[in-house]
Amino acid sequence: MRQISQRLRRELALRKIQLSWAGNSLDLCDQILRLADLSGVSLRGAKLRHTDFWGTVLAHADLRGADLRGAELNDANLYAADLREADLRGAELVWAGPRGANMQGAKLQNARCYRANFEDANLHRAQLDGANLVDASFTCANLTWASLRGANLQGAELQHCNLSHAVLTDAHLRGVDLRSANLAQANLEGADLRGAKLPETNLFKANLFDVRGLMSATDWLAEHLEKVPAGWIAYKRVAEVMTWPKGWRESWPHPAPGVVLRANVLPDRTCYGSGISLATLDWCREHYKGAPLWRVLIRWEWAAGIVVPYRTDGEFRCERCELMEQVE
Repeated sequence: MRQISQRLRRELALRKIQLSWAGNSLDLCDQILRLADLSGVSLRGAKLRHTDFWGTVLAHADLRGADLRGAELNDANLYAADLREADLRGAELVWAGPRGANMQGAKLQNARCYRANFEDANLHRAQLDGANLVDASFTCANLTWASLRGANLQGAELQHCNLSHAVLTDAHLRGVDLRSANLAQANLEGADLRGAKLPETNLFKANLFDVRGLMSATDWLAEHLEKVPAGWIAYKRVAEVMTWPKGWRESWPHPAPGVVLRANVLPDRTCYGSGISLATLDWCREHYKGAPLWRVLIRWEWAAGIVVPYRTDGEFRCERCELMEQVE
């Protein structure tokens, strides 16, 4: 049924735009609606190809299934708008604000979304292949099962973002902030993660094949630790005995050469966690200077228990090590 709101009628009349219909769908293709107030209006299923919405307020608008291919939405306010299944392929959303919008199943292939604000938005199963998302914000957004093949997310903010099962093959993720993001079972094959922030990032069962920018633990150990016939040499600041874990205090009243420390180690390389904290000599000389410094040995048969965080600054952890001698 052909119905439009009084607000939309008023904005069209101000711009001397004649109503046009394609079947039961409003047709505003190629029209100029800059700086209009279309908050809360219904444009469900409307034909809006190449329409100019620069700076327009579309907060809480109903744009479900709308055809917005090539539309200009730069600086538009799309707060909490309903864009489910909307077609935004090739659209311009530079500095746009779809914060809290429902964009489930939306098509955004090759869209230009530089510095757009997608915080708290629902982009479940959205298609963003090849989109320009440089410096965009997706903090707390839902991108589960979304497709971002070859998308450019350089410098984007994805803290606390849910990207589980998302497809990010060959995506550009340089300098991306992924702190506390959920990438469980995501496909990151061929992605570029150089300079990305990964503390507390969930990479459970993620496909990391051929990912660039993830530090190799093998290379790091070879570069930073001394290798001896029995294993790797590292260093540890050993605190007062009373601060040791209970099991250590019961077994060894005092740290001494030959004492073997044991602990359950968290295998997650995206964060610091449980285990015996060890480090390079340079790191130890800059931290916890009041505690005695010990040289320790990680025997080759214990090497499987070594965990080197992706973003280590010299510290790592292990499951088992042997105190050798006090250095200072």
